[in-house]
Parts: sequence; C-alpha cells; structure tokens
Amino acid sequence: ADRTGSLAFVLGALLGVDEEELRRDWETTALSMKEPYFVHAELYDKLVAGFDRFPGTTIRERAEAYVRSLGFTAADIETLRNILLDPAR
Repeated sequence: ADRTGSLAFVLGALLGVDEEELRRDWETTALSMKEPYFVHAELYDKLVAGFDRFPGTTIRERAEAYVRSLGFTAADIETLRNILLDPAR
C-alpha cells in the first residue's frame, strides 16, 4: 500500500481526482497493512506534505509539477490523461 498507494495517489492527482477521494483511496489500501510502523494517517500526511514544495494551488497542479521535475513533459502528462480518461477505451 505504501509504494503502490503513493503511485496511485500521484496518478489520481494527475487525472484530477478530488483530494478527499485520494485520501479515502489511501486509507482503504492502508486497511491491509498490519505492520506496526505503518500509521496510515501519518504517512498520508507526509505524502501530501511532500508535494507542498512544488508550485500550484491544487494537488493536481503540484503533482503535475512533481512529475515534470522528474523529466516528464506536459505532452507526456496529456498523453497519460488521454489514455486513462478516454471513455472509448
């Protein structure tokens, strides 16, 4: 849930999923974690706070700035959105 959940969070944010829905998805994946170190609320807060250093007023904008800092282009992000949000697929 931590690595996969983080990736799902970033993808969801890029696709415009509401921040409350992103939080619920994260909490749902955390239900399967039984390790004592996995405090989902604390880790979720750290995940979201990690995006605070990127520009933007929404989590979508900050996630986009984050993936662009990794080398993805605006065209890459748009292609991802077209593939995953295209209702014909």
